Amino acid sequence: MAPKISVIMPMYNVEKYVGLAIGTLLNQTFKDFEAILIDDCSTDRSLEIARSFSDPRIKIIRNEKNFGSPGPVRNIGLERARGEFIYFMDSDDAILPHGLELLLSAIEKNNADISICTKTFVPTDPEFLTFDDAAKFEVRDRGANHPVSKDLKTRIIQEYCNFGSSAVIWLQLHRRKFLKDNDIKFRNIAVNQDGAFLMEKLCRTANIVKFCEPFYVYRMWEGSNSRPLADNFNGFAKLFRSFLNMIEFFDEILTEALQKQYDSVDQNFIDTVCLNIKGRALVYPMKEFYRRSPKKCWEIIDAELTERYGQSKLLRRMMYGYFMECIMSKNAADDCAELTMKLNTIKRFVDKVVG
Repeated sequence: MAPKISVIMPMYNVEKYVGLAIGTLLNQTFKDFEAILIDDCSTDRSLEIARSFSDPRIKIIRNEKNFGSPGPVRNIGLERARGEFIYFMDSDDAILPHGLELLLSAIEKNNADISICTKTFVPTDPEFLTFDDAAKFEVRDRGANHPVSKDLKTRIIQEYCNFGSSAVIWLQLHRRKFLKDNDIKFRNIAVNQDGAFLMEKLCRTANIVKFCEPFYVYRMWEGSNSRPLADNFNGFAKLFRSFLNMIEFFDEILTEALQKQYDSVDQNFIDTVCLNIKGRALVYPMKEFYRRSPKKCWEIIDAELTERYGQSKLLRRMMYGYFMECIMSKNAADDCAELTMKLNTIKRFVDKVVG
């Protein structure tokens, strides 16, 4: 008999924390779930620790090669999942005993495709290994509690551009049929995969319910996937490629969704959304690289734009314009109101740079 929930947990070199993550998952008040643990070629004891748990709900997969990011690993879990609902958990975090119960209750009571919690716990000490000292956990908002709009444009602006829904997937429960019917999976984008995943879901459904009782403990530490890439300009090149991939993906998915709902495509709306691309792991590091050496960054940008778009001045202007507006805004990942400048304003500056 298939479980009610499939919990998918990628693992990579988290030997210090994965025992707590698995332990808190197995301690859920809701018991009818399977835990799909996928080791992405860890070089430490992560796999050994996972195998030390004898619970029959645990299924362990060992990748033959390292994918380098959690998205493709989560896709493997999606292919293996048997549950009616899908939950993604990170292997360095922790979940309170009532977490799955809260998510499931919200999604079933509202017959929703997705349930989202808008608050999370963040420990003041990222090295916490027990729940004994609850005072060390701060509650932080990860989204707004207003209802999700049925109108596509309003929904995208409120839930993505204005941070109405949390992009982080570990605060969300998904109906597996919804993901499967719409072929929603993690795309080949090296950084900010959760943001692309959220955008695709928002384009496919308005049937989303929110609640605000926190249950998840989010840890940020030196090896976390949420940390910036290595402090070198190869890292900037990877970030910039991811940035372009995000824009191209957003253009594709939004064009399709707009055509379906309104029977027309509003390019100004797409431009506005692309100017709101956000994420600590994507925009913030690019800003820091650019501040240190604009010349070096421009060399990388020029090479990447030339390789990808050739000598098309229009495409080069657009992509460089998107980039400049996102990183030069004073609060690129926090204040989306600062990112809605129209492209025709940006182009006057960009023309001087890319010709």
